[in-house]
Amino acid sequence: MTLPTEPYSFKLLTACFCGGADNQSAPAEMRVPSIRGQVRAWHRELSGAEAVNRIWGSTAGEAGASRVALVWDASVPPRQAQPKPHILPHKNQGPRPALSAGQSFTLTLQRLVGCSTDDWRAAQDAIKLWLLIGCLGLRANRAAGSVWPLDPSQEDRKWVPQTPEQLGKMLRSLGFRWPVQLVGAPIGTKPEELRRLASDTVKGHSDLFGEIKPRTPSPTKFKVIELAGQPRLLVTARPPVNLAAARTALSGPNKAGQFRWQPL
Repeated sequence: MTLPTEPYSFKLLTACFCGGADNQSAPAEMRVPSIRGQVRAWHRELSGAEAVNRIWGSTAGEAGASRVALVWDASVPPRQAQPKPHILPHKNQGPRPALSAGQSFTLTLQRLVGCSTDDWRAAQDAIKLWLLIGCLGLRANRAAGSVWPLDPSQEDRKWVPQTPEQLGKMLRSLGFRWPVQLVGAPIGTKPEELRRLASDTVKGHSDLFGEIKPRTPSPTKFKVIELAGQPRLLVTARPPVNLAAARTALSGPNKAGQFRWQPL
């Protein structure tokens, strides 16, 4: 029996600090478990934990096998970034192994036995949401490891948005309800400069940007995207975080708040 599959090609727009336990010296690597974790996290925002555990499997509670699988195309080994990029670009600190920006990959979603039509569609929506909103690896909330989908070759299967209006419509059609805005940095600003803007947040606003000690993930998330071939910086946050407050906190020179933010 041939199991149905759906390929998703994407590229890295910024350096990706991903890998195993030794991520400070070992070469960076693209790992399916890391991608799976990101997809699950964004799927929870669409459907809740129960649906995610049913579709992607769970070892907790009523354990169950996954109804879909992710298959990685390892025919082309990923390229390491040289020189090593800084994990804190606004400070030029923390050079670490990373996958270089600009390279493309293909991830295939496979439908397993027992996966209903609705669950199959929901799994595809989750991958699309991750590609449009999510990142991968360390500093994923600060636009490192920004992934962006590549349109399928078939004209009738193209879905990747090219304008802010198309992106907003696509996110709403997927059921994503967080507020989303684009930072109005000058057109032509390079992806790594956009990552620097995203990385340069401020202390004392743990409710907006998280905290190192105690470790608190940032509820405000930045990502470099690409619309009509132009890199743009996207910002989103789970309600009740106010993106207007985030922009005000970043209003100093050389920070993302110095620019107008455009709601989608």
